[in-house]
Parts: sequence; structure tokens; C-alpha cells
Amino acid sequence: MENNKKYILYFDLLNIFACFAVVALHVNGAVHTFAKTRNWVSYMFIEALFYFAVPVFFMLTGATLMNYRKRYDTGAFFKKRIFKTFVPFIIWSIIGICWSVFYTKGMKISDINTPAKFISAVINCKGMGIYWFFPALFSVYLTIPLFSLVDEDKRIGKKGIFTYLILVYIVLNVLLPFVCRLTGIQWNSALNAVSCGGYVVWFLIGYLLANTDINKKFRILIYILGFMGFFMYFYLTVQNSFKTGRFDKTYAGYMNIPAIFMGTAVFVLFKYGKWNLIEKHEKAVRFVRNLSSASFGVYLIHYYLKDFSIRHFGIDPRSTLYRIVGTFIIYGLSVIIVRVIQKIPVIRKMVP
Repeated sequence: MENNKKYILYFDLLNIFACFAVVALHVNGAVHTFAKTRNWVSYMFIEALFYFAVPVFFMLTGATLMNYRKRYDTGAFFKKRIFKTFVPFIIWSIIGICWSVFYTKGMKISDINTPAKFISAVINCKGMGIYWFFPALFSVYLTIPLFSLVDEDKRIGKKGIFTYLILVYIVLNVLLPFVCRLTGIQWNSALNAVSCGGYVVWFLIGYLLANTDINKKFRILIYILGFMGFFMYFYLTVQNSFKTGRFDKTYAGYMNIPAIFMGTAVFVLFKYGKWNLIEKHEKAVRFVRNLSSASFGVYLIHYYLKDFSIRHFGIDPRSTLYRIVGTFIIYGLSVIIVRVIQKIPVIRKMVP
């Protein structure tokens, strides 16, 4: 397809899959209430299976935005980010606060009855907790102009600056603290790498994976590590939780070893997937692009549908049928609603 030379299909496929995974994780929210039952084990299986979602979103940011200077200047970059993410975040945070105050009753008027309280509720995502992702994303955006100044030939490879930063972060912020937790050693957090702290490292990993040719043997190793990450988060969490009588978080966290293994494996799997059947059909590619374009909006609205379905229809959120079938229904309805909103002038800016 001549007009799609620069289009990278697996980015959109990853975006769709990660978005669906987020919906699955939230519909499966019963996992956070521990119980020594087979049902809870099934909750944990779904939790571990889709845990890659958030890391993949950050990796896609790195893969798609690092080279923004080839398309526009930094002023245009921030302008696009403001209208595409910051403005919708503010709008939907206010909607979330109203939802929490007047529908779910999770907040009271007294929680927002002063300007300071209201602003605090917005920036701390008190109305809709899942919006925590946006402040984290905004902090990553602020680092992009800095990292993008590094010459492309100095970013990755054995002597690449990004490669170095990723390795330092994994060793000092992930591996050694993890080993210390398991062995009872108190880790000194002053040793943590700060140059790519927080979710910035996922941004760098995404760029590295998207722009590195990975041979088959190393890909197999990555897949094995991905399975190990799943095993650690699922099996060892179940084992430890049953021993302690609470949801054990030793292997949880998006900056922990299991998440790094799983997120990396999923990204590489999609990058080297055989998507020929989709690529050779223009309608299939168009469908993928349209579905991917709804992902941001789906993230913004799906939790409202989840809340409404449970409260209005009296659904048991622990039900296996709800957690499986409900995920597809909520995702599908969210896509339809977003696509409709995107066609309406003015309000379509809420879900760009």
C-alpha cells in the first residue's frame, strides 16, 4: 500500500491489545480482595495474563514520539500533547469527580468545596483512580525533548546512551532492590538511578525494542523470560498469598522484574508477528487503524460502564461469566461510544 509506507501495523495492534488488557484488568478488580478460594486463583491468572498493558502503553510512547523532531518542533510537540492528552484529562477528571460525588458516592461535596480541594482532587485523580496514568505520562512527555536531542547513532547498541541508561536502571532500581527484598537486606534508595527514573525507562525500552533488530535466538530468550515473569507474578503470588492470608505484592509493580519481562516479551512478540493477512487487505488495515484510534477514549470511559453495569444491573463482579464476557462487552460498547463521540463536532475533542 503506497500511502502507508511509514505506517507500522504492529504499533496499532499493540495499542488495541493493551487497551483491551486494561479493560480486562479493571473488570477483574475482585483480585484485590484476597480470599483463599479457587475463584481468587482465577482472578490472579487474569491479572498476571494482562499485566503487560501499562508497560506496553509507555513503550509505545517511546517508539512513536522519540523522533518527533523529524515532523515538528518542540513547541508543536507540546501543543499536540496538551490538546490530545492534557485537556481530555482535565475534562474527564472533572467528570470523574462528579461521577464519584453524585453516583458512586465515593466522594463528598466537602471533599471539593474549596478551590484547593478541587484542584487537589483533579491532580490526584480522586474522582477516577485509573487516571493516575496521565500524570505519570505527562512527566514522561517532559523528558522527551531532552532524550530526543541525543543523536540517533548514539542512542542504542552496545555503546548507546539509552542502552546504558536502561541497564543502569534495571540493575540499580529493579534487580538489586528485588534481590534485597527477597534476602532481607535493606536497600539504600539513594543508590537508585534518577536519570531515567519512574516510567521514563519504559519509554526508552520501547524506543530500543522498536529500533533494534533482534535475532531469533535472543527473541526466544525474551519469550522465555516473559513466561518466567508470568510464572513469578501468578504462581509465586498465589503461593505466597495463601501462606500469608493476604494479597502478596512481592512480585507486583510495573517497575518490577515480572512486569519488565512480560512487557518486553509482548512488545517483541507483536513486532515480529506475522501480520501479512492484515497488511495485504486495505479494509483490514483501516479497521485496525480505526480501532486503535479509539483506544485513548476507551481508556477514559470504560470504567464508567463497568461501574454502571455492576450497580444498575446488580452484577456480581466476582462472577466468572462477568469477568470474561463482561470484558468483551464493556470494551465493545466503549469503542462504539468513543467512535460516535469522535464524529460529533466540539465534544469529539474529549476523546481525540
